Amino acid sequence: MTLSAYAHQDLPFEKLVSELAPVRDVSRTPLFQVMFNLQNTETAVPGFPDLAAERLEVAGETAQFDLTLALGRGGKGGFVGSIEYSTDLLDGTTIERMGGHFETLLAGITANPEACLSDLPLLTGPERQALVEWNATAASPAADAGLHEWIAAPVRRTPDTVAVVCEGEALTYGELAARAGLLARHLQRLGVRPEVTVGVCLERSLDLVVGLLGVLEAGGAYLPLDSGYPRERLAHMLEDG
Repeated sequence: MTLSAYAHQDLPFEKLVSELAPVRDVSRTPLFQVMFNLQNTETAVPGFPDLAAERLEVAGETAQFDLTLALGRGGKGGFVGSIEYSTDLLDGTTIERMGGHFETLLAGITANPEACLSDLPLLTGPERQALVEWNATAASPAADAGLHEWIAAPVRRTPDTVAVVCEGEALTYGELAARAGLLARHLQRLGVRPEVTVGVCLERSLDLVVGLLGVLEAGGAYLPLDSGYPRERLAHMLEDG
């Protein structure tokens, strides 16, 4: 793709815009909004008889694109660069963070030039450490905790997160806890307490999950019953349970 682009690099940008006729929007530039510009050749300052010339950098007041990263040859075989951005969209803190990500990416490429870009790191060291600290929220329940106690933590932290999905239907942690709690109170009114076994005969569904959690929350123990079993076996399981 790059070689093909180089073959047409002399095409004027205005001509390209005219041919493609993109939808015009005054809030954004046509065709693309982010540009990477690499000047990897030395550009000598022109010489004039009886005159000394030097290159001056001209500071622009308006960003041409939403984000532009320009790199050019620097001293000692290195590169120097600059980032130009629209202050309506980005601020200095964000740009500094992007610069740190780019440096991290370059360091990863240097250390492992054969790796795919998607496998290389972007986060800086402090960001990785912060991510570890932010995610250190695990608080394991006691070893003898029941299933309903294990899901109590996500119910508190992220009640709107989907907890269970079955055949296109879903329940969030909050909805699951509410339904299981309602069932648990009903079972307790019926006499369910510790060491009381409750038979659960349901097809695989959201109701099955609610039923199991409700029995546990009521303090009882559930006995799973498969409706496909013969009546005699189900009766024996109920008597034995």
